[in-house]
Amino acid sequence: MIILSPRIRVSRCFVVPFFVAFVGFIGTHAQSTIQVTVPSNPLWTNTGVTLRSGQTISISASGSWNWGQAVANFGPDGDPNTPFPDYGDEFDSFDIEDHGRLIAFVGTDPLQGEWRNSLFFPQVSGYISIGSGKTFFSPYGGTLWLGFNDDAVVGSVDDNTGQVIADITIGNKDVTGPNISITVPSTTYLLNQKVAANYSCTDPDDPVASCAGPVANGSDVDTTVGGIRAFTVTATDSHGNTSAKTQVYLVGNVGPTPGLLDFQPQAIGRNSPVEKITLHNAQSVPQDITSVGVSGNFTESTTCTAVLAAHQNCSVSVRSTGATQGVNGGFVIFTFPTGTELAGLVAFATPVTLVPSSVSYGNQKVGTTSPAKKVRLTNGLTTGLTISSINVSGDFALASLGTCPKNGTVAAGASCIVAVTFKPKLAGLRSGNLVLQTSYPTAPVSVSMSGTGTN
Repeated sequence: MIILSPRIRVSRCFVVPFFVAFVGFIGTHAQSTIQVTVPSNPLWTNTGVTLRSGQTISISASGSWNWGQAVANFGPDGDPNTPFPDYGDEFDSFDIEDHGRLIAFVGTDPLQGEWRNSLFFPQVSGYISIGSGKTFFSPYGGTLWLGFNDDAVVGSVDDNTGQVIADITIGNKDVTGPNISITVPSTTYLLNQKVAANYSCTDPDDPVASCAGPVANGSDVDTTVGGIRAFTVTATDSHGNTSAKTQVYLVGNVGPTPGLLDFQPQAIGRNSPVEKITLHNAQSVPQDITSVGVSGNFTESTTCTAVLAAHQNCSVSVRSTGATQGVNGGFVIFTFPTGTELAGLVAFATPVTLVPSSVSYGNQKVGTTSPAKKVRLTNGLTTGLTISSINVSGDFALASLGTCPKNGTVAAGASCIVAVTFKPKLAGLRSGNLVLQTSYPTAPVSVSMSGTGTN
């Protein structure tokens, strides 16, 4: 704490209740689901879905069909009791799968090969075993087709009857609420000053179902009572995901803005970037300042002196030390001869880190692929960290050198590598993000990526 004057007499104290909401980074694609009927005849069903390479797809299926009108009530998982599942079909890539199992193909034409040709189903062909349910990354871009592991899929035998119903979910599930922006209130206002609220709610993934604050957007903010006030906006999207944001403002003649500093998540024990709070003196007379200090796991430096001139400002620079895992809360404390004003501080120290936080690939010729660059994920938790997805956007792609599971667990205290290449489609600066969805509260974690395409 910096002591600016020996005179300390506290006659009033405003304590602000602040709300903490950690909003994850927005996924690159919203989730959408369609339902498709897959008959056992004809050979293949075009779902009408067009996929991008690497897109997340989940398929669940139910129903029954009859193989050759002789074997009844196959489900999507096929018949595990068939004594010679697929050898009679020479359906080579799926010999290990049950006969009649639901399968998928991604590409232009599932009948691209010749029946009874041993090369008809190479591993790189784009055929995927589905059964009653599977989540996978699309190996290619193209149309999604569904069929059955049966000779009717590749031959001319159209003697099957029945169908299954497939629910196809495309993209990552949206689990985050709308983004909330509060422009007004945001600073210090005089008692009974007329101030119109200005806030908005947006969501790139789903329609915003509701967006509400203490007063309607455009209506007057409450300035009838002096001190630090909280203005909270809550929003809900069409999937029921809810988010909230609180903007703290001051009603009076002298006070700090913003009333709450919300730091970006940081690694445990590392100092955060500097954030600033400004102390305003809206009076026509000077204001004596007794002291300026901070509480909690924060450090500060200030330009405020013992006297703040009329209609002038001074500032306090604050860092979070990240000393404690989880939420770190505190206050910047301004003490005056007549009382105390507080500005809230909230930071989050995480043991789950991606290093580095940004990657630059420099210059790369358009249409060519750069060497892979690596990002290290470290799980500092005492329990395993579940990774549900790893995605990259822009002209960037995951490389095979990575060791992080796309859908799996990183052990407590362990690290893994995500490797990413850069292949510019156009000349000029190109940017994107690497995003990992994990089971830790600050998930997903993100790394910004950039490079320059050259001719």
